[in-house]
Amino acid sequence: MFLRRSSNLSLLFVCLTTVIPMASSLSFNFSGFDNETTSRIEFQGDASLLDKEIHLTSSPMQYSVGRLRLWDATTRELADFTTHFSFVINSSDPLTPHGDGLAFFLTAYPPTLPAYSRGAFLGLFSNSSVDGSSVSTVAVEFDTVPNAWDPLADHVGIDIDSITSSATLQ
Repeated sequence: MFLRRSSNLSLLFVCLTTVIPMASSLSFNFSGFDNETTSRIEFQGDASLLDKEIHLTSSPMQYSVGRLRLWDATTRELADFTTHFSFVINSSDPLTPHGDGLAFFLTAYPPTLPAYSRGAFLGLFSNSSVDGSSVSTVAVEFDTVPNAWDPLADHVGIDIDSITSSATLQ
């Protein structure tokens, strides 16, 4: 009896391991950027590689917007990732026009750059959808220019389907 149960369990284990698809991991480390490493990044809008740095805006920065997304070249699917990063928003000269900020976001696939999403809309929302987007989007914004819907200072905001932050921290 024990031998029969054992062989049934073994048969069940073999069947399950052949039916369940195996997962494979993807690992990468971008310690710098060049043409080879950026082949796994899709640039959208004005985003580009310049002098081994990723620039999300063009020059002049006014009315410029850019995005990038990571994808797995083997499966040609979006890449899931965990990251640690540092970045600088340099607006040291208040008389020189600069971008409104930076946002990390999740949205529907495939993501498209909304029309008229430059400047205050951080490349996330159209200027016609200030109070709500037709596409589900969640973002963490690092906002450096106060607009009518913003607090009166630089802030970090959580945006849910709208450029108007649900929560902010100054």
